[in-house]
Amino acid sequence: MHPLRSIPVCLLVTVLFLLLLVAPVVGTVRIVPIGDSITQGTLQNDDGLSHPTYRYWLWQTLKSRGYDVDFVGSVDQPQLPYSFDQDNEGHDGYRTRDLLGTDRLKTWLTGYSPDIAIVHLGSNDAMDGVPVETTIGNLKQIVTILRAKNPSIVILIGTVIPRGGYGSNLPALNSAIPGIAASMSTPSSPIVIVDQFTGYDGYDDNQPKRYLHPNQQGEQKIAARYAAALAPYLESPGPYTDLSIPGRVEAEAYDKGGEGVAYHDTTTGNQGGAYRQDDVDIESGASGYDLCFIRDGEWVNYTVNVAAAGEYTATFRTAAWNDGHTITLSVDGTSVGSAGLANTGSSEAYVDTTMSVSLSAGTHTLTVQFSGDGENLDYLSFAAVPVTTPTSRPTLQPIPPSTLQPTDPDQDGLYEDLNGNGALDFNDVVLFFDRMDWIAGYEPVEVFDFDRNGRIDFNDIVRVFSLL
Repeated sequence: MHPLRSIPVCLLVTVLFLLLLVAPVVGTVRIVPIGDSITQGTLQNDDGLSHPTYRYWLWQTLKSRGYDVDFVGSVDQPQLPYSFDQDNEGHDGYRTRDLLGTDRLKTWLTGYSPDIAIVHLGSNDAMDGVPVETTIGNLKQIVTILRAKNPSIVILIGTVIPRGGYGSNLPALNSAIPGIAASMSTPSSPIVIVDQFTGYDGYDDNQPKRYLHPNQQGEQKIAARYAAALAPYLESPGPYTDLSIPGRVEAEAYDKGGEGVAYHDTTTGNQGGAYRQDDVDIESGASGYDLCFIRDGEWVNYTVNVAAAGEYTATFRTAAWNDGHTITLSVDGTSVGSAGLANTGSSEAYVDTTMSVSLSAGTHTLTVQFSGDGENLDYLSFAAVPVTTPTSRPTLQPIPPSTLQPTDPDQDGLYEDLNGNGALDFNDVVLFFDRMDWIAGYEPVEVFDFDRNGRIDFNDIVRVFSLL
């Protein structure tokens, strides 16, 4: 069993809801990478190659996305032969307790004030057989020290990557780490647990011959997961792109802002690996991109501009490979409709599901919430329902000697029931013949012009007779 899978579901849900309730940091964001030799790096690697640590790849990723960040720390050693901000708090051989001894971390923090801390510690604790409860207690003290420096600090704590022949207590340690967030995360200072264990191979992703430190592939995996966890704190909440209704809204164009603000996703990282790097799962598909691996209770927000108030048909393009799925649409926090999704039997077989919604003009937040595990969403679209203008009926007078208004029994716009008795009969032909001139002078010509020549004449009488 994966060491993180033993965590109770209710605990994970609680953690996920608490994680990102704080607003993104404004201005230059100061990030301190804290850790051991995995964070610090070395000029003498086991495989004889040069490795810049995950910090380099993380720096490159954040800068390429336009984020204004500053790595901080009390050291910038070793001077790795790569161009990036090398300030950090990585210390070779350190266990969690070593940051606490002689107030080391407190002393280091006197030189800077971080907005975000990346805590990548525990490998040496696991290798040395430090009791799990001791390591967890030390990590909690590190959280307390960081908050004493900045009460609003965002703290990312990574689970421990596997090493070749890692200590037997590593699974237990990784299972216990999320409990730190569950007990200590707050809206003003969230703790985000970053799963660095899943998908990381202790041999393929580490340097031979000891398999203790990441190779380039391993460094990039670590960096990618920290970049995904950081993204919500480095961008302001709001629209990802301009979305207009009527029109099509691509599923992957959900708002910026992160977990609990722009979306709720029950798994860490983009499991589909495409397009955007946060916790929403996106894959590349036949029509572009789609939200994939959707699970019960997840949701996404879209900021849209509605051109005109009215009734709209909302269409959801979905695939589902289980029964019992529903999709719910809310507008500005108010549910406006739900619909059951067809079981298409495959993640690649899509069908349309529709619902009718009433929208007012202007900017609105749409929330799409999912019920049931195992579905994909390609897009949602909105089409205005045509407004039907009732056909105006002409004002008619009874044709003497009848006292009833003429009627149009077949609703074709021509009033063949001239005497108003509700049916076409020979008496209507006789009345038409007797009162043709009167009809031409006192009634709307168009409703008695049966031959469509623009006037009332004998041919119209013949046409009515032919309808008998």
